[in-house]
Amino acid sequence: MTDPKFKLRAGSSGPVVKGTPGHVLTFNADGESVSGQPGGGSIPLPIPVADLDASGVPNGYVVTATGGVAHWAPPAVGPLVFEITIFGSLTSPGPQVGETLAAEFTAAFSEPATSASLVDSEGANDPIALPATSPISPNPYTKTAIGENVSYTLNASGADGSDSATVTIYWLEFVRFGALADPGIYDETFIENLPNSNLVLNPQGSYGYNAGPTDFCFFAVLESYGLTSANFIQGVFPMSISKVAAAVPVTNTQGITETFDVWRSDNQGLGTFNMGVI
Repeated sequence: MTDPKFKLRAGSSGPVVKGTPGHVLTFNADGESVSGQPGGGSIPLPIPVADLDASGVPNGYVVTATGGVAHWAPPAVGPLVFEITIFGSLTSPGPQVGETLAAEFTAAFSEPATSASLVDSEGANDPIALPATSPISPNPYTKTAIGENVSYTLNASGADGSDSATVTIYWLEFVRFGALADPGIYDETFIENLPNSNLVLNPQGSYGYNAGPTDFCFFAVLESYGLTSANFIQGVFPMSISKVAAAVPVTNTQGITETFDVWRSDNQGLGTFNMGVI
C-alpha cells in the first residue's frame, strides 16, 4: 500500500530541508535525492528524521521503497505451523489406587487436525476420531499402588505440520485429617471418619484445622511415605506432634488394603491454623 502521509513535516519555522510541507516524498533516479509531490523539487539526502512525518504508518509496520515510492506493510509473518495448543486430562485430581480408568482428555489445535492418534506407556496406539478435541482412551487401566501411572501422548497432524503432547495420570490416595476429641482408639473406622480428606500423590502441602479447647489435631497418612515429626510445621516453626498409631490397615473404596500412620498434635485447643507437611 502506498503511504500518502509519508511527508515532510512542517516545523515552527518551516522544514530544515528544501521542500514543501505536506508533499509526498518519492526517490529520484539518482538515488541521492528525493522530491516532494506535487510540485517536484530536489531534496538532497539524507533527510533529518525530525523533518519526516510518518503519522500515517501504523506502529510496528515496515516501510519500504518500491518504484521510488514509499510503501508500508505489516511485519513479515513466518509460515503457519500446526500446534497442539491444549491437551489435558479430564480426570482431576486423578484416580484412586485400585480404580479402573479409561482416560478422557480435552484437546485444541492451532488449526483443524486432519489425523490424530493416542499412544500410551502401556503400548497401545489408537486412532482418534476427528475433530479429536475430546480424545478418549479405549483402554481401561488399573493401578494398585500410590504413584503408579500411565502416560498418554496425543499425536496429531494438520495442513501445516504435526505436533505431539503428553499427559501423565497418576493413581492417588487420600490423606485424612481433622480436629476432634481423642477417642484413644485409632483403627480403620477412626481413620475413615476423620472429617477432611484430600486425594493426593504425596502429602506435602497445607492442611487447615479448627480445634476447640478439648480437640487434638489428627493426620492419617500412608505409612509408605515414611513421614517423621520433622515433616510437620505450624507456621514457620516445628509442629509438636507424635505418631500415635502405625501401620493401621485400611481398605479403600476400590478394595485395596493399605497401611496408614496416625499422627496427633501433642497439644489440645490449637484453634484455627494451617499445618504444613514438608
